[in-house]
Amino acid sequence: MKKLLNFNTAVVALLLVVLAALLYTNSQVTAQNQVLHNQVSQLKKQISQMKTSTDEIQSRLGNIEQQLQPGLHPLLAGLR
Repeated sequence: MKKLLNFNTAVVALLLVVLAALLYTNSQVTAQNQVLHNQVSQLKKQISQMKTSTDEIQSRLGNIEQQLQPGLHPLLAGLR
């Protein structure tokens, strides 16, 4: 009976150590997850800004192209 009690005590102690390790690992993973989440948010903002810039550049190029079409600017039309 005493051996069974010692075995049970050892099992409980081992489970507590495993629980502590899992809780520590969970806190580390949670911290890393937060860092990654912040990085993803920053990347999304940068991509959005780049897309906006690209759209603006495309629009400006379209406007320039229209202005360079023959008939709109006779002086520039001869350069084409």
